[in-house]
Amino acid sequence: MLKKLVLFMCTLCFVTISMASTEESKSYYIKAQPEQMNQVQQWLDNNRIDIEQVMKERHVFVVKLSSEQVSQAENNKAIEYVELNPQRSISPPKLTF
Repeated sequence: MLKKLVLFMCTLCFVTISMASTEESKSYYIKAQPEQMNQVQQWLDNNRIDIEQVMKERHVFVVKLSSEQVSQAENNKAIEYVELNPQRSISPPKLTF
């Protein structure tokens, strides 16, 4: 019984440490200031940020960012705003009787 308790506690500690040390990146919209698309593209490249999608006509990049990268982007004068990309899913239809 004591061995099971020790094993459980070790597993719990490992899971807690793993969760705390790995921050999951989230998808964000980055809106570039007009005429600043190249500067924002260069900033993303310099910071090794993967671009998921580019909407050139809207001056928007869709990227994955950590919370630290979000702060950096918000302080970049070439960036108009940073907005969390809402995750959408298709819901099954509601049945009424």
